[in-house]
Amino acid sequence: MAKNLPQKPDAWALSEKGRKALKKAVELRSRSHSLYASIPIICKAEECPYASTCQLLPAGLAPANERCPLEIAAVEQLFNAYVQELDVKPDNVVDLSLIKELVDLDIAILRCDNKLAIDADFVQEVAIAVTPKGHVVTKPELHQAAEYKDKLLNRRHRILQLLHSTRHDKIGSKLVVEYDPSTRAVELLARAKEFEAKKQKVVETYQQEDGSFAVTEGDT
Repeated sequence: MAKNLPQKPDAWALSEKGRKALKKAVELRSRSHSLYASIPIICKAEECPYASTCQLLPAGLAPANERCPLEIAAVEQLFNAYVQELDVKPDNVVDLSLIKELVDLDIAILRCDNKLAIDADFVQEVAIAVTPKGHVVTKPELHQAAEYKDKLLNRRHRILQLLHSTRHDKIGSKLVVEYDPSTRAVELLARAKEFEAKKQKVVETYQQEDGSFAVTEGDT
């Protein structure tokens, strides 16, 4: 049987500073957005690799050394949309973790799109050799961001399939519970009894001594 992790700070043999840091870390982890708080990149303002596509930088709203507001907004919108669409319960840790992975992938795909928008070409000339005279030999290859995006999309599709399969399994389990073999046997027995009670009657008609007719019924 698996044992729970230590619950008391002393169990980790931390210093006083370490215990204070742990307390603060637990507080941060308990916040509602802690699951996906690490996804947005740190804003580097003009030094950001995606500065050319940043909509906040021209307006003077890029908060250097803070989490990127554009990615924060995207994370919150995507997370809420997935939770609502998939009807995920707040205490379903497995589904929430899968959704966190989906959002993480979506943001990474967004970064690839921004990179491709900056370079404006899906094909790159990649150096493969240098001649004795110092000339660089290149060959055209698909942009690394495009290849990376393709891998991200494949991972995203697998997670979506996993989320779909978990819901399908839950529905199947529910049907099995609600309509198990014993329930089926009881239903069949009830139908057999009903059929027996309603089986066809044999009707016989005969003439009595006074000339009148009488009717009798019997089981088949």
